[in-house]
Amino acid sequence: MIVEHIEIPISKGETEMAKHTVKHTCGHTSNLNLVGPMRERERKLAWLRTIPCQSCEREAESTKAAANAKTSGLVTLSGSGKQIAWAESLRAKAISEITGYETKVIAVRKNDPTKANAILKAIDNVRTQATARWWIDHRDATIRDMLREAIA
Repeated sequence: MIVEHIEIPISKGETEMAKHTVKHTCGHTSNLNLVGPMRERERKLAWLRTIPCQSCEREAESTKAAANAKTSGLVTLSGSGKQIAWAESLRAKAISEITGYETKVIAVRKNDPTKANAILKAIDNVRTQATARWWIDHRDATIRDMLREAIA
């Protein structure tokens, strides 16, 4: 449901912009500036009314990641509440990639067991990182970069 809808046209020839207040499915409202043709703005507003706000979406994602971490036997992260919430989702994505990489290493283990065992140990070192800060600091690192650091 649109609580408020105020159109503020810009000068002729430019894209129109309007301020909108949208009530999301979670009950929160968002104030937005949408640009573009009226039809596209209305379409986007209709879609926004069918989803929770960004804050609730992030909270749900981090809660899900924390629950998955607990059932997977991962260590509990330390840090502030915001750091932990962010790091849980970062860790979930990284662990997913690491698990795929681990499967490949195990499959070729017999070819070079020494190297494979070193990589598997590095994977365990990454999995057991217990600070939210570590996961946040490595958010842009590739899995290989994380594993190289863990081996060193």
